[in-house]
Amino acid sequence: MKHRVDPINSLQYPYRRLRRLVILLLCLIGSFPALATAHPDTEPLTHSPKPAPQRIVLAFYNTENFFDTLPSTARSHDLYTPTGPYRWNSERYHQKVRHIAQVLDSLKADLVGLAEIENETVLRDLVARMNTSYNYLIRPGNDPRGINVALLYRGSQFFPLRTFHISGPGLSRPILGVQGCLQDDTLTLLIAHLPSLMNRSSWRQAAAQTLRHQLQQLTARYPRSKIILMGDLNMTPSSALARKTLGIQPWPETLPDPDTATNSETTTDPPSSPSSSASDALFTPFIALERHGEGSYIYRDRRYVYDYFLFNRAWFNPQGWRFQGDYGLFTPDFLFYPTGPRRGYPRRTFDRGRYIGGFSDHFPVWVILEK
Repeated sequence: MKHRVDPINSLQYPYRRLRRLVILLLCLIGSFPALATAHPDTEPLTHSPKPAPQRIVLAFYNTENFFDTLPSTARSHDLYTPTGPYRWNSERYHQKVRHIAQVLDSLKADLVGLAEIENETVLRDLVARMNTSYNYLIRPGNDPRGINVALLYRGSQFFPLRTFHISGPGLSRPILGVQGCLQDDTLTLLIAHLPSLMNRSSWRQAAAQTLRHQLQQLTARYPRSKIILMGDLNMTPSSALARKTLGIQPWPETLPDPDTATNSETTTDPPSSPSSSASDALFTPFIALERHGEGSYIYRDRRYVYDYFLFNRAWFNPQGWRFQGDYGLFTPDFLFYPTGPRRGYPRRTFDRGRYIGGFSDHFPVWVILEK
């Protein structure tokens, strides 16, 4: 029987003794720094490094009138057809698909809420165009403009268990609710697009009251469930409607500086701590973003935080997924007007009825969860 020959051990005996001596010296030399720095008050010299935290990225994006080119009975006057006033043909539509896909591929989020999506056809074309692999959920409502909210999600991270709608007075666009498993934790997502400021104030007040009532019912039914509300709420998080009707408060770790100048919608009252707030209060870090003059929407050179995330009280439970304060706007250079009088504004699809061929009139927003 043949044996495998070890070229080192086949050397003559003196060479093997010399090899062992060299290895012993190297071991001794390598141990000197450790011996010199060892101290009983320091950490052990050999220990397993802490595993890096798991991270989940959530994003929201108002895509600005993302319609296909087919006429729809849901709208009394369809602007977005080849024969309509906007001349919304296949070329313009597919340009829009490419642009929204570019934004979402750049975001690399695990779950994405979308607003102003017409139907499943638009979602299917969008997902087919993207490099990122997403599943989608949409439940069309009865909005007069024919726009809806939707959810994109990575199947490896999130598994939906049930979907539901929140509707009622003031909510012309129903809120999409999705309850599912975020890996091994239960998460309830609410994706909203509330009435804009162009609607009468009583209608917007009714929408906020409906949402607050439905959140109270959800909290009572699932008292330990972690809820995230994301969307274009068409109100800044520190506005009177947000504070008094929805019960929005700053996330404690991102409390705004009281010395920072505020806009006309901002309260000067000191924020409440979580321990003294109502059980159904909602918390957001985006108030701090607003106080620093940032915004997801720009109107007449003024920035507004209309798109943001809200967390219920259950997120103060340290078990499972946690929000550690990482959030922001997604503002890569390609989303801006580079020059001209609208420099710094988001490049939108239409500007005052004129086709621009951009992306959207809103910037995306994002948060990171860790575990």
